[in-house]
Amino acid sequence: AGATQPHRQRNARCQPRGQAVQAIAARSGHRTVTAGNMRVRPWHAIVALIVTAGLLSMESMGGLRAGQQPLQQQELALTHTRGRRVVRDEADAAGEDLLLASGGPLLGTLQAGGATSLAAGASASDSLLAGSAAQENPFIILGIATAPKNTGHRSWIRSTWMQLPNVRPGVEGARAQRDHVQTDLPLVRAFFLVGILTPEAVAHPRAVATQLHREQEEHGDVLLLAVRETKPPGEKMIGFFRTCVVGYPDATFCIKTDDDTYVHTIRLALNMQALWAEQLKVAAEPMLYLGATLWASYIPETFQVCGHGMGPLMAVGQAKVERCAERGGLGPFPYAAGTLEVLSMPLARYMVQQTYVSRFVQRAHAQNPPAWNIGEDTVLGMWVYQTPFPITALHWGWDKIHDLCFTCKDKTQLWKPITTSSVVVHIKGHQANWHNFDNVHRNFSRVCNDDCQQQLLSFDVPSLSSLCTRSQIRAAYSKCSAAG
Repeated sequence: AGATQPHRQRNARCQPRGQAVQAIAARSGHRTVTAGNMRVRPWHAIVALIVTAGLLSMESMGGLRAGQQPLQQQELALTHTRGRRVVRDEADAAGEDLLLASGGPLLGTLQAGGATSLAAGASASDSLLAGSAAQENPFIILGIATAPKNTGHRSWIRSTWMQLPNVRPGVEGARAQRDHVQTDLPLVRAFFLVGILTPEAVAHPRAVATQLHREQEEHGDVLLLAVRETKPPGEKMIGFFRTCVVGYPDATFCIKTDDDTYVHTIRLALNMQALWAEQLKVAAEPMLYLGATLWASYIPETFQVCGHGMGPLMAVGQAKVERCAERGGLGPFPYAAGTLEVLSMPLARYMVQQTYVSRFVQRAHAQNPPAWNIGEDTVLGMWVYQTPFPITALHWGWDKIHDLCFTCKDKTQLWKPITTSSVVVHIKGHQANWHNFDNVHRNFSRVCNDDCQQQLLSFDVPSLSSLCTRSQIRAAYSKCSAAG
């Protein structure tokens, strides 16, 4: 009711596409649902990207006529303007302690990044389809590993960092549930990753399938992968990178995270944008792999992590103790911890086309019960280590990617409160609940304002050559021979 003139014009322009989609639905015999003046088959969204090797998105599966543009290419162009901060409740001036262990609520409704929450009751007729005109092409594809049962985790993320203005939640082609916040920030398309198989490699029970179907109909942000649900999510990790490469070839970064993690997408995207621009000065297709790094060796024949350490010298010593080389281990090498695993599109594309990767995954999938049940992030580091390129895992630093603590009394651990350097916060295990996700979300703006959020954060290890100049590392890390 009361639609503005721009809305009427927008809906009028959408009529031909709506009619085309309705015609496809009619031919297939499936029911449709209405979003504005556009009719969309809800089941398309949940089957859009069931992949093993990375199938294309819904448009390539939906029977579009030859020469017809995919839906996302017909999407409306948006004018992007940076959102402004809203005034916080004056009660915030009292200055509550950051994330108090007592769990007291924090006041104020400021959204990190300067965007207010959109009304939960927005009409479907005022929604846009998740998609991309030229301005809506995602810079980052962000896959969030989750288990079917973790409905709470997905709900907390949808209500917190997925509300940041540069996030476009949902699988490409799925129905959007809210209008996009207009922004000139680099865009992040984010969705949840769910395997369609149990650890025993059989389909989920009907109750689980029904729950996922209903959730996808409501939110449009669940990507089903033809892989097993394992912990850690090894098969899911490679399934995501294959999907990113094939389904979103115009993106710049493919990033995997977990559903117990808060990702400040504004800080992440701005820093990745700056890193990409810098790397383009020296390479046409930068091969980048980064996160917060640890070190280990890995024995691919037996799917075992070996010689784990915080740094290369510790990993070398531990590898000798555990006789990793004698047991067929590769390494030691650095790897990005599973909280945030970042690959540039050129490196992701190279990775998913390698025979040594596909053979490893095939062998792992053939093991029942699963043998690849530890070291999902270590294996990605091993694959990068096996490339012929003079690259390494760039260590962003444990001040940017860290576990969450409250009183933070144990200074020997990598646990920190929210600081002006925080980008990705791992809300581990027993701490993963709505209260903590909500408090982290609110406190990001409180601790780090708009100016802070746009600051570029340096890398502790910015390159292979930088790493190899450090004490004794050249002798410990074989990749240094390629550093010159």
